[in-house]
Amino acid sequence: MRWGQAAGRFRLAPKALLGLAWLLAVVLVSLNLLYIGRLGPNDDAYITYRVARNLADGLGPVFNPGERVLSITTPGYALLLAALSPLSRDFVALGLALSGLGLLATAGLLIELSRRPAGQAEPADGLGHGLAALVAVTLALTFRLLSEAVGMETPLYVASLLALFAAYGRTLAQPASTAAHRRWLALTAAAGAVAFLLRPDGVLAVAAVAGHYLATQRRAAWPGLALFAAVALAIAAPWVAFAWLYYGSPVPNTLAAKATQGLAEDVPRWGPGLWAAAQAWARSQPAAAALAALGLVVALRGSGTTAAVRRVSVAWAALTIALHSLLGVRSYFWYYAPLMPVVALLAGDGAAWLARRSGRGRRALDVLLALALVAVAAPAGMAAARLAARPEPRQRELAYARTAPALAALCRQPGREPVAMAEIGLLGYLTGCRVVDFSGLLQPELAHLAARPAEKMEWALKRYAPPLVVLAGSEGFPHAVTEPLWFRQRYEPVDIQDERGFLSVIYARGPGAPAQHDLADAAWWQPASPLAGRSLSLAPGRPFTVTLHFPAGVTPTVALHAYIPGGATLSLIPRAASDEGEAGEEGPSEASAPVCGEDQASAPVPGCGEGWQGTFLGADGWRDLALAGLPVGSRLDLVLRAEGIGQPVAVAWVESNALPAVHYFPDFVDLNQRPRPRLRLAPGESRRVELARATGQPRALELLHRDRPGVAVEVWANGRLLATVGGADEWRTEQVPLPEEVGSVVSVELRSQGARPAELVYVALKP
Repeated sequence: MRWGQAAGRFRLAPKALLGLAWLLAVVLVSLNLLYIGRLGPNDDAYITYRVARNLADGLGPVFNPGERVLSITTPGYALLLAALSPLSRDFVALGLALSGLGLLATAGLLIELSRRPAGQAEPADGLGHGLAALVAVTLALTFRLLSEAVGMETPLYVASLLALFAAYGRTLAQPASTAAHRRWLALTAAAGAVAFLLRPDGVLAVAAVAGHYLATQRRAAWPGLALFAAVALAIAAPWVAFAWLYYGSPVPNTLAAKATQGLAEDVPRWGPGLWAAAQAWARSQPAAAALAALGLVVALRGSGTTAAVRRVSVAWAALTIALHSLLGVRSYFWYYAPLMPVVALLAGDGAAWLARRSGRGRRALDVLLALALVAVAAPAGMAAARLAARPEPRQRELAYARTAPALAALCRQPGREPVAMAEIGLLGYLTGCRVVDFSGLLQPELAHLAARPAEKMEWALKRYAPPLVVLAGSEGFPHAVTEPLWFRQRYEPVDIQDERGFLSVIYARGPGAPAQHDLADAAWWQPASPLAGRSLSLAPGRPFTVTLHFPAGVTPTVALHAYIPGGATLSLIPRAASDEGEAGEEGPSEASAPVCGEDQASAPVPGCGEGWQGTFLGADGWRDLALAGLPVGSRLDLVLRAEGIGQPVAVAWVESNALPAVHYFPDFVDLNQRPRPRLRLAPGESRRVELARATGQPRALELLHRDRPGVAVEVWANGRLLATVGGADEWRTEQVPLPEEVGSVVSVELRSQGARPAELVYVALKP
């Protein structure tokens, strides 16, 4: 029986198809929620959950309380979650509930947008409507990337986009001068503003609609566009104004972070990632891809309201693809999911076109349509079965769930924050720790660093010197960062979770190595001026002064471990000083002599020997800059100045023969050594060392020692007894407060006065 005969003979068939589409929608939405409820949302969803929780707790719309960084691209979703928090403090459950509503709205809007398929002239209750709706709902709600994005803002964002297109279709169906036209146009603008708040690239859909309206309505468009702009701004402008005042910019910090993520050679960018996703979908749904191609031809050649709306949605998809490809951001699957409903609508149009043609006595088209529908339904059924089956838990989430309790306990200890990690969502949500994100989502200067992920990780560890680090992954990246000696001298593993080869390891920071002074604050960066154009200039930062103390008569030797990006410079000038007083905040005087350093990337300057200079030129990557020709004295002030072109200049540490801030009693190579290398002091023995910090006033002495009953160690500083430690049975890190008048150089003496020997690892000055 032909489709046309069926439509005429069985009046209930179209309604039955619409009812089937709604029933299918309810089933597929339920399966999607069941699937993610068992598996857990994507890690990025937890970033928004944490921001929403902080906002609900009165800490502001931020990830790290007190740090005003716009670290999410979906402020509307975070605001909605926070507003619903009185109903539940389980933000994962709230996210799933909102996703369910978003998916149901998506299904309803797909059915609405299929009401009169593009190129179809039959009545709204025709068979083509039912087929188009059934195909569109099936393809959209079984699309794997949309299913994986449940719990994120994506379902609500998709629904807002479809609401925009549906409202615009109703607008075009009304005469331009009528109140109904203006009412639907205002609703179109409202949907566009909501889409923008859910994700900034929603503005592209607004632009596509406004452009089409202007092109088709011509002179009569201006009053409507004024109304359109007024409604959209009334909804979106308050957030933009707030973000500008609160964060300093309404542009999410994530944009720069994700753009620089794309610099990795082994990470696909947005354009190639989309192409790969499209190919994978076309291979799994060849019939649907063919129907979508047919529907695109019908929409481009057709006339009428529905065809116009399809062309607007296709224009939005093209703008989205072009913009993200030009930005070169990293490939993330949830950015591809909103494109599928447009493809699903086109596939429904293709099926409706075949249904209309098959009703004209063309048996071949009858067979072709039947085969196409079966070919669409079969893989969709397998996708639905996959959603219904219990998914195998992800290694990553299982490892993070086991890491979280240990990490949360460590973060509660004084001085243990921030913690640096590559994936901040789930761990950040479960632990509440203050976080440094290796990608720069939370740190603007790291976000703007144009370097590969491994280099950004190294830069972050040296720049921020985080007390805790979480490295998670399989072999290689990111665990390779632990191989260099500088990392092993500073960090030791304190918790390891191995989930079938996926390692999640917590590293705790120990004091720096001997004769090295960490200078985590020696960095210069500010966002480039918007007026600078492509020449992103960086104003010189405030001079940074490093004070080094040398034993009497010692010729100073100094090396700086620095990161100077291409186009930036680092200038150094020494000031010999007496032991009295501290270095001032002002920059070097004109009479200061230039520093002479050794660096192949630099040019000679007057007053230094051939090949030596005081200004180091940029060359991306960390390197050691050796200085020579320094004035001899008991104290030396090094004044550092930096100029750049939009990327951070940083000095991680100074290595020299100056007095150290940390003294290890035995030779120290690796904190991972067990048992730790240590010095034994017999009863009555003592050891004296001199310590000096490069920056900051020392406030306490830190001593790592093996404590046990019968051990008693007197701690003296500059001839004054501060405390006696010992008596417990454990390794202990003891902190002894220093008197305010102690000065920058501290002569420390440790005397073993107990009945048993004392075992000592290091003594350090703490700021």
